[in-house]
Amino acid sequence: DWIAAARAFGHEALVDLPLQSKDRRDVGANGLLIGLNAGETARRLDAIAGAAPSVLGFAGNGGDALLLDDTATARVAAEIARLGLAFIDTSGEPMSQALPAAQETGLAAARSAVTLDARPSRAAITERLAAAAEVAHEQGRALAVAKVSPLTITLLADWLRGLDAQDPIPAPASFLLQR
Repeated sequence: DWIAAARAFGHEALVDLPLQSKDRRDVGANGLLIGLNAGETARRLDAIAGAAPSVLGFAGNGGDALLLDDTATARVAAEIARLGLAFIDTSGEPMSQALPAAQETGLAAARSAVTLDARPSRAAITERLAAAAEVAHEQGRALAVAKVSPLTITLLADWLRGLDAQDPIPAPASFLLQR
């Protein structure tokens, strides 16, 4: 329903891609793990993509373990590229192989600079929006990510309405993708 609502208003949507993490949390039946063969990786990605039509691509959910493994990351990147979708690395893992694998496979990808709602409170999200703007000023761009929640959407809408000419220009995630 959230994807349909976002698309109805002309927004891009991403679906969380359950990736193996260092904390060994359960990633579910279609989670992507180190050591999966190409066929099983493709089957799981097809299942996830099939359940989420009209999305721009995937946002990594976890992944700080899988994205350190060259082979697993390359396999996932190749399969996402095959599907014609994009990937946003939200792992926060400094040594992530996501962008190098994306370059090798032709996958449109980007890395998030800021997670807006890691702490889902009004004050924390407002603070993270300011941090995203600061990164954008310093680096010329910043990709901020968040889970869908009424609080995040409300605060983001309020923040967007308050922007002036000195603030960064908001753009959809697809604008920041690299090939």
